[in-house]
Amino acid sequence: MFDRVSVSLPPIGLAIALAISASLVPASAGKAYAADPVTASEPSIQFQEAQAHSAKAYSFAPGGPVTVPFRPRAGDSALVDGAAAVALPASRASGVEAPNLARPATVAPNATLTVLRRAVFGFLPYWQLGSTLNYDTLSTIAYFGILLNVDMVGNDPTNDGALSRSGSGWNGWVGSTMTTVINNAHAHGTRVVLTIESFAWDSGGIAAQQHLLTTPAASLRAAQQMAAEVGRRGADGVNLDFEPIAPGQYSNFVTFTRLVRTELDKVHSGYELTFDATGRPNTYDLANLTAPGAADAAFIMGYDFRGGHPATTGSIDPLISPTAYDLTNAVDAFRALAPASKIILGL
Repeated sequence: MFDRVSVSLPPIGLAIALAISASLVPASAGKAYAADPVTASEPSIQFQEAQAHSAKAYSFAPGGPVTVPFRPRAGDSALVDGAAAVALPASRASGVEAPNLARPATVAPNATLTVLRRAVFGFLPYWQLGSTLNYDTLSTIAYFGILLNVDMVGNDPTNDGALSRSGSGWNGWVGSTMTTVINNAHAHGTRVVLTIESFAWDSGGIAAQQHLLTTPAASLRAAQQMAAEVGRRGADGVNLDFEPIAPGQYSNFVTFTRLVRTELDKVHSGYELTFDATGRPNTYDLANLTAPGAADAAFIMGYDFRGGHPATTGSIDPLISPTAYDLTNAVDAFRALAPASKIILGL
């Protein structure tokens, strides 16, 4: 049985996750895939959705500080960097004030909340803020998302790798609706993590990601600002949406992920760190990315197996296909490289 495998919708709308078990993933009767392509064939659906919404204007009222700290619900079996879940601090700053990482006293787990048997991980894009959420059935909500600034020509080195603090993604994150989401999530023992976006589906995205992962100052600034923002906002961790991993960055992404973990731990121990991976895992060093000191789990983007512009009609996430790469192939490939307890299957 998969200890930590769950399914969720992609960030084209509100993403709600449901846990599954190995009994729901039968052995594939379809084509055997001995080796996956090095990269996916075309831009992902979630990348196309992010681009489409970035061209639209969204208005968010400024938010106040998060006042409810995260308290792990009874039965929370999630391991964060190999340790049991712990209470995390609320923020004492609003979305527009200077950082203030003062920590409240440790709080005890709430014994009255719904017990979840699996990680149930859902994406909440900024363009779906205001949707009704069932917090009792969610272990983690990943806010989608914020970009990183990349300065490859040296115009402003102090901004290289910094969080992009403008646009709808940032405004939604620091807005009043998101403050309410985080407070309500924490009241139900649900984590809220910040998704950081780095898309390498075109030449510009590839160059930007390569620069970020090969420039130590930019990598460190990015990791430090992610960690500081999680602490300032009163959130509970980071989700790295680096898709796919740019050519030549297989090992550098591991180094970066470990750096993010180090910086998170400097702010507070117990912050959750996950990364998103395409269904074909060859650009991700899964063994090292899920090793101690790195990420807690890999999120398989299992909803994009036909791409955003498929030539023929069919499922974007087939369980079993006689002719094409399917979910069973993907789960088998990931389980061969990482423990099942560190795999989350997104649908």
